[in-house]
Amino acid sequence: LLSFQAGPYPNSYPGGCWTPWLYVGTNSYLYAGDWAGYIWQVSTPISPGWHMAVVEEWAASTTGPYYVALYLDGNYVRQSSTTNLPQLFGGNCGNSYPYNYVGSGYSHGWPSGNDNYFFFNGAIAFVALYNRVLTTGDVLAIYQGNLVSSGLVAVWYGDDYNPTNGYWISRVGGYTGAPLTS
Repeated sequence: LLSFQAGPYPNSYPGGCWTPWLYVGTNSYLYAGDWAGYIWQVSTPISPGWHMAVVEEWAASTTGPYYVALYLDGNYVRQSSTTNLPQLFGGNCGNSYPYNYVGSGYSHGWPSGNDNYFFFNGAIAFVALYNRVLTTGDVLAIYQGNLVSSGLVAVWYGDDYNPTNGYWISRVGGYTGAPLTS
């Protein structure tokens, strides 16, 4: 569902650094996590149908520990921590992850990895990016259809996509997403 990597699609080995940050595995589990010298993630079973997932990753300080948390349908699933520097915070490849994808991601070496790209087989209606950790109340409010604006950096709704030029337009600050490749 969400990924970041050092090289662009369709590289068969995207710059040597990639993270499928939030994805649905072939085993019907929802995964949220990062690479921290090992596959560091939390997961939960997920059924077919519409869902809202929230992944959060943060650090207690500039030297860690580092945390990742997962919410599904407004409910907290769980979190995990590590003292290793995860990729999102500059581990492995430094801070060079200029390619971020919604609905796709490279999967070499991850569970059920196919040494290629996986593409989400469904529809994504909403993506929001925040510059702070959300509270459980924030996540529940968003799940109930209320946009939480505190710390909101960008938000894209499914109807913000223009198939003519391949761009997503953010409703916050007028950000324009990069062209998408189908």
